[in-house]
Amino acid sequence: MPISPSKKHRFKRSPTVAYLSITSLMDMFTIILLFLLHGFSQDEGAFAISQKLTLPVSTSIEAVRPKLTIQITEKELIIEGKKVSDIDAIANEEDMLISPLYENLTEYAKRTVFIASVNPETELNREVIIQGDKGIPFRLLERVMFTCGLVGYNNISLAVLSREG
Repeated sequence: MPISPSKKHRFKRSPTVAYLSITSLMDMFTIILLFLLHGFSQDEGAFAISQKLTLPVSTSIEAVRPKLTIQITEKELIIEGKKVSDIDAIANEEDMLISPLYENLTEYAKRTVFIASVNPETELNREVIIQGDKGIPFRLLERVMFTCGLVGYNNISLAVLSREG
């Protein structure tokens, strides 16, 4: 009498190799990557506001373009994230010129002139945006604007929070 194989061994298959087509996976990951990059890219109208600042509210709807940023908090004067001076050190001066600000703006102006001379496609941009805390005195804001004008940054914008409605 012949011996029949057990059920376990009866359906034994030979090992097969499975190949994974990564073309569709690459398409999917590319779409996800583009979606995420688009979502994280900065809009021209967006810029960082320090937590030390409380901007005034306005009904202006003009979009913000990238510019040199000056922040005036209640304690510090900051250009592009770099502290220039303490407000206490410059607040009681009678002169309209703020010397530390003038020196730093002159440095930035020289940099933009150099970049424009090296790369003719680059536009010489002398625009500045001032993010001033709503609690700072107008005299200080006026002095900052005066100093910017002396260096050649005559196109000055003030950052405000937009009031909806």
